[in-house]
Amino acid sequence: MNFDKYITVIVAEDEPIILNNISKKIENSADYITVIGKAPNGLKVLELFKTQVPDILITDIEMPGMNGLELIERVKSLYPAVHIIILSGYNNFEYARAAIQYGVKEYILKPVSQSDLTSSLSKLSETILTEKQYKDRNILSMTISGPENDVIPSQYFEGKNFILSLITIGNLPSQYVIPQYSNDSLRLWEQVDFQAYLNSSENLEHFWLIDETYQLQKFIILHTDAKELRPEYINLSLYNYLSSALAGIPFHLTTSDGTIPYTSIWSTAKQLRQLTKHSITMCSSSCTLLSQERNNVVWTAKEQRIKIDFLYQINTLHQLLKYIEDTLTQYIEQQIPQHYADNFLYEVYQILPLLFSVDKHACQLAMNSTLSALHAYRTATQLCTAITVSIKNLYHNYSPELTADSLYDKIRQYIDNNYTQKITSEDLQKRYGYTPSYINRIFKKEGKTSPLQYLTSLRIEHAKELLKQNADIKSIALAVGYDDARYFSRVFKNETGVIPSVWASENKEV
Repeated sequence: MNFDKYITVIVAEDEPIILNNISKKIENSADYITVIGKAPNGLKVLELFKTQVPDILITDIEMPGMNGLELIERVKSLYPAVHIIILSGYNNFEYARAAIQYGVKEYILKPVSQSDLTSSLSKLSETILTEKQYKDRNILSMTISGPENDVIPSQYFEGKNFILSLITIGNLPSQYVIPQYSNDSLRLWEQVDFQAYLNSSENLEHFWLIDETYQLQKFIILHTDAKELRPEYINLSLYNYLSSALAGIPFHLTTSDGTIPYTSIWSTAKQLRQLTKHSITMCSSSCTLLSQERNNVVWTAKEQRIKIDFLYQINTLHQLLKYIEDTLTQYIEQQIPQHYADNFLYEVYQILPLLFSVDKHACQLAMNSTLSALHAYRTATQLCTAITVSIKNLYHNYSPELTADSLYDKIRQYIDNNYTQKITSEDLQKRYGYTPSYINRIFKKEGKTSPLQYLTSLRIEHAKELLKQNADIKSIALAVGYDDARYFSRVFKNETGVIPSVWASENKEV
């Protein structure tokens, strides 16, 4: 019987012929509804409840010993989750009103037709199945996430067989910062239709998705009636489905060794978490069983210490960036677990103040920004590029100007990258901490011109390229940092000796 569609009914009716007739109609209403008990009065019903509590009680009103309304009162008191349908040959509003007080929503008059009963059961079953799914998911969620070995008693799960997998989309989050999720990252789960996977698997009947604290990680609990399944088959089939659904996005799958009982779910979940934490490699996909050992290169704490210690021997930015790229590439290509790369990057940001006297607070902010997206990097190139940009920005903008050469290089790079923006002597003073006169003196010494004259010359050179493409003067002015086209024309003439339109006519590309 299908795990997610399983509705049980007990019927109470003092007329044996009517009792059997109603029971047959119940069985005929849907293949997932079954009568588990029949009783001639309320007292017998309560005895049946001691053996198994049904999803639905269908009861007559007029019965000897304990009538239907008395039975409903007792059932609602002792078993509030049971849904009740009243059958009565009396079209009496008082019965209906009394039933409503006990929360009964279905009231059918005798003689009961197949269509009326089927309609009522169908509507009620939809509500019950939704409640069951919600309840089951909550029980499983609390079982997985609760205190150690705090397995919640559940008769419903007794004797059932489960397969437990932990799915991680992308890399793990950094252990040093709080992850920042983009909307695109969170929508990745929408690409996976687990119901489609379930429908394609003959031996699986139902699944539950259980959220983990980390938003790009979920447990999937699969139910099966089969006691023995090859774990390799389930793991590989789920991996192949996820590979297709996620279309090139790295993910990691760790799965239990075949079927497990409900009482083993907590301990198995703990093992899956530990295996995932210590085995995931960045920027790649993997599937692993608990019984399997990852084929990672054996990487010792000593080797990791050597990697980090070498950072202290570096003395140039170029050398540092090359070493970071080579190390991260090695970690990924040799399938070294992610936590080693995470530790290495943390140490990189910690050592920057020592290597280049970079501001510590700026390093912390940069590390937070870069590592908070560690889960989202899909390739080694993407990761290395992000780290390179981050460290270059720190080096050029947050380290002290120890020499005239370095100050000139940093100011020039800043102007090259921001020439379309408003830049004044005061802006440069605030950014680099030196007076405008000192900045001008150093810049002229190295570049033979002042920073603002360099800015103007750079803008005019870019304007010339745009003029060759027949762009209009107003658009060109805005593109190179001038809000006023007339002012741009005057500056252009001062620099070249002619206005933009004349220069364009003399220098048209053929």
